[in-house]
Amino acid sequence: MLQLQKLSGCVLQVVGQYLDTEDVVAARQVCKEWHTLLSAGVQSIQLPPHLWQWSVSGQHVQLYRLLDVFRHLQQVRLDLDVTKPCDSWSIGRAMSTFRAHMPTLRGMQLACIMDPQHWRALLCNMQCLSPQLTTLNLQDICWPPVNTLHLLTQFTGLQQLHIRSPHFSRLEKPHLQAIGNLTQLRDLLLCFRTVDGTANLPLSLDPLSSLVRLRRLRVHYTGLSELASAVVFCSPSALAALQQLTTLSVQLVPLPSLAALNELPQLHSLALQQAQPISSTQTCSLSRCQQLRSISLSSIQWSDIPQLSPLTGLRSLDLQLWQPARGSLPGETVGRQLVHLRRLGQLRSLKLKGQCELSADMLGQLAACWPGLTVLDLCCLLPDGSLGLQQFTTLRSLKLQPYKWDVWSSDPPVLLYPSLLPLTLTALEGIDVWCMDEPPPPSKNPAGFAGGSSSGS
Repeated sequence: MLQLQKLSGCVLQVVGQYLDTEDVVAARQVCKEWHTLLSAGVQSIQLPPHLWQWSVSGQHVQLYRLLDVFRHLQQVRLDLDVTKPCDSWSIGRAMSTFRAHMPTLRGMQLACIMDPQHWRALLCNMQCLSPQLTTLNLQDICWPPVNTLHLLTQFTGLQQLHIRSPHFSRLEKPHLQAIGNLTQLRDLLLCFRTVDGTANLPLSLDPLSSLVRLRRLRVHYTGLSELASAVVFCSPSALAALQQLTTLSVQLVPLPSLAALNELPQLHSLALQQAQPISSTQTCSLSRCQQLRSISLSSIQWSDIPQLSPLTGLRSLDLQLWQPARGSLPGETVGRQLVHLRRLGQLRSLKLKGQCELSADMLGQLAACWPGLTVLDLCCLLPDGSLGLQQFTTLRSLKLQPYKWDVWSSDPPVLLYPSLLPLTLTALEGIDVWCMDEPPPPSKNPAGFAGGSSSGS
C-alpha cells in the first residue's frame, strides 16, 4: 500500500506539469497531500503581464499568493505585451518580490522586448536578482541598446545565455564585448539576422575568445546567405582559446580556417552549415580532429568524403552533399565514396542527403562496414528502393525519401518493401514512397520493377 501511495504521488506530480496555473491552484485545495505534491512538482512558470508589466489594483497580493503556492520555482518566463505600457515601478516591485520569496530561482526567460526603454526598465530592475541567476534566455527580441550593456555585464554569475533575435536589429561589436565579459558562461547561443558589418569589413566574433569556461557554443546567422560574410571568426586562435569546448555549432558564419579545431581536446560534437562548399583543405583539417564523436556537415564535396575516414571515433555522421547550380553529380560514383568510410566501425547514426545513388548491392556493402548502425536517414537516389536494408540487422530508426535536387525534379518515389525491412525497426518514416505488397521476383531487375504489374499504395 505504501508503494502504491508513493507511485500515485509521482504520477500526480507528472500530471501537474501539464496543468494550467489556475487548475493547479484548484487541485491543491483537494487535500494536504495534493497541496504539498503539486507545489513541489512545479519548477517553471509563465507569469501573465498584468502581474508585473504595468500597475493593477491588487497586483502585489496576487503575485504573492501565486509565489506562496509554488515555493520551489527555478525558472520564470516573462512575455512582454507590446500593446500595453511598461511601468518601471511595477517591474521593480515584481523583481523584488522574486528576490524575497523565490530563493530557488535560477533562470529567467524574457520575450518580445523591442523598445530601448523596455530594455532599460527590465535590466535596471533585474539587478537585485543578479546574485542568484545562472540562466538567462532572451527570445524574439531586438538587441539591447549599447548604452544599457553595462547593466547586462552585472550578471556575472550567468552560466547559460541564449539570445534569439529574428528582427532587423543589428548585432554590434559592443554586444559581443559585453557577452565576452560574462566569463562564467558555459553555454552560449547567439541567433541573429543582421549585423553591423560588411563583406569588406566584417564583424569579428573574436571577443568571444575570452569565454574560456565555455563548453557549448552555437552561433547561427539566419539572414540572407549572400550577406553571411559580414560576420566571421577572423583569427583561428580565437577558437583555439576555448579549450573546454565540447559542442560547436556554426550556421552560415564563415570559418576561414578549421585548423584550430584540432587544438580543442574536448570537442566531441561539431555542426557546420556553410553558404559555400567546404573546401578540400578544410575537410583535411577536420580529419585531424580525432576527438570528434558527432559531426554534421552541409555542402561537403563528394570527392572529399574519403578524407573523413581517420575519424574512427565517430558515432554520428550527418552529411549533406554540395550540389552545383548547374549540372548533376555522378550518383553511382558518389555512392561508392561511402565505402571508403569503412574504418568508422563505431558509427551508430548516419544521415545522408544529396545526389547519391545507393543500390541494393551498395546498401549491403555499407551494412557490412557499419554492423552496429541503429539510425539511418537517407534522402538520396535509391534505384532498388528499400532492398538491401534488411542487412542492417541492428537498425531501429529508418527514414527514406527521394532526393529532389531542384524544384522541377521528377524523380520517382522510393519503393518500400515492408516485408524486407529489418526486424529490429521500432520507428519508420517514409516521404514520397510507394509501399509494395510483395518483393520483386529474384530473376527481375528491382529497378525496373516499379513499372511492372505489382500493386503499390
